[in-house]
Formats: sequence, structure tokens, C-alpha cells
Amino acid sequence: MTKLKILVAVREDREAAIILGLLEHCRAIEIEPARIRDWAEYGANTSILKPDVCLTESWTASSAARKAVDPDWVPIVYLSTLPSVEEAMRELRAGAVDYLVVGELTAGTLERAIYMAPERLRILKRARA
Repeated sequence: MTKLKILVAVREDREAAIILGLLEHCRAIEIEPARIRDWAEYGANTSILKPDVCLTESWTASSAARKAVDPDWVPIVYLSTLPSVEEAMRELRAGAVDYLVVGELTAGTLERAIYMAPERLRILKRARA
């Protein structure tokens, strides 16, 4: 079983509860979730070091987020409350490896996105080189 450290960086308690609840049902990978409400907390919390995957709702909106997690080393899975092609393209261009709509998530969908995120990042890095 693969063990991954997941950083869940969402501000809304409702969204965090949905995501953390789905993470509890992931079976193929053992997940160690950590949650932060804002990026200042990320720098202050020494227990959240080098996540394997970052789930976030505010990647392009927060320059602090981009400084805290380097998309060249940590795959970013962008979470949105509303489906939007423009928003998806903006986030993917900014470095996210996947785009998920929270209201349409299942444990299986989230688990696959997390499991495949490191490989997607490797493929994107090779394609850019």
C-alpha cells in the first residue's frame, strides 16, 4: 500500500469536511491528511512538511500558496465548487495537474486523482523539458 502525505488547503469548513470525509474512504492508498485554513499557517506548522500532493481551492488566487508549495516538486490538485472551463484552464496553466469539482467528487475519483498526481507531474515535467 502506498502512503502519501496530503495537504488539504481549503478555507471553507464545509468543503474541508467533504474532502476529509472522502479521504477516509480511500482504500488503495494510505493517506495522512493535514489541513490548513490559510497559507500563513502552513509556514508556522512544522508537522506539515513536504506533502506528496496538495489539494487546494486557491492556487492562482494566492501568491503565498505558490511560494509555500512548489508545483515542480509537489503535484497540485485544484478543487472548485463550481465547474468552469475558464477556471480549469487557468489553474492547469498555473501548474495544477488536475481539476476537480467538489460537488461531483466521490472517494474513488479523489483517490485516483491523488494516486495519479505524482505521475502526471512527472509527465508534465518531461513534456516541458
